[in-house]
Amino acid sequence: MSIDVPGTEGYAEHAGVLANDWRKISFEDLHRPVLHLIPDAPSRILDVGAGMGRDAAAFASMGHAVLAVEPVDELRAAATNFYPASSVVWLDDSLPDLCLVRERANTFDVVMVTAVWMHLDKVQRRRGMGTISDLLVDGGVVILSVRHGPFPGFVAVRRFGPMTAR
Repeated sequence: MSIDVPGTEGYAEHAGVLANDWRKISFEDLHRPVLHLIPDAPSRILDVGAGMGRDAAAFASMGHAVLAVEPVDELRAAATNFYPASSVVWLDDSLPDLCLVRERANTFDVVMVTAVWMHLDKVQRRRGMGTISDLLVDGGVVILSVRHGPFPGFVAVRRFGPMTAR
């Protein structure tokens, strides 16, 4: 699907290198400032732009029911290779509409949107936030990383580091 998804250009061609680079960053190190927002009790989690599956697999290992969305075929393949025993359900879908996710009529306690938002333009972000809002239970949590300033191109994707708390 990634061929039709704006913002995914270059990911398929570099999926192997990216997946290995991203795998070097632990879930805990990357998300330390927001870990307190993850429910202790088993919950439904939607991981949008799940990439090579590190976060989705970590949530599943905590006992959560995880639906991981990734439009780049090669990254989904890397995820299932890295985490073959994971209970994560994978979908080929993308923001701003998440059509396949919405067809399932599920709602989620947590929606993760890590390193995705910068790939959407202003109109797509508005639609995407509406989509996320529709999929979130009352009192649910959205964890979204935001890059400020223009997206400098594909090479910079490899250089994202841990999230910082605000």
